[in-house]
Amino acid sequence: MEMNGKQHKSLEQVLWSSNKNDTQRHLAQMGRGILIGLRESRLTVEQAERDLFNMDVYQAARRQRLNPSLIQFLEWGMELEDVLEVAPDNIEESYREMDHLLISFLGRARKPHERKGQPSVATKMRGGTERRSSDRESKSR
Repeated sequence: MEMNGKQHKSLEQVLWSSNKNDTQRHLAQMGRGILIGLRESRLTVEQAERDLFNMDVYQAARRQRLNPSLIQFLEWGMELEDVLEVAPDNIEESYREMDHLLISFLGRARKPHERKGQPSVATKMRGGTERRSSDRESKSR
C-alpha cells in the first residue's frame, strides 16, 4: 500500500517482522488501546477479535515465544465474547485482569536502569546513589 509516496507496512508486518522486544511492545500498545476502546464502548468485542484477539495472532505469539503475560492477555481477550454471553456482569473483572497482565509485562519490559532499586540516570550523573525510603528509615532507627 502506498500513500503520499511512502510505503506503509501492514499490521502483520509491524507485529511479526520486528525484533522480539519491538513485537512485544507493539502488541502491548495495541492491546492497551483495544482494551480502552472496549471499556469506553468505542469498540465491540467482535472488532477486537478481528483486530487482535483471534487464533492467528495467538498462534503467531506462541510461535514467537512472546512473554507469558502477553500470551495470557490474548487468551483472556479471546474469551471476552463467552464472558459477555454467559456472565456479562463479570466483563469488568476480565478487563481488570487483562489490564493487570499488560502492566505486569510492561513492568518487566523496562530497561534495566529503570528497574526498582537501580539508580536513575540523573542520580548517576550527580555521582550519587539513590536510597529507598525503607533504607533511610531503618538507618534512622
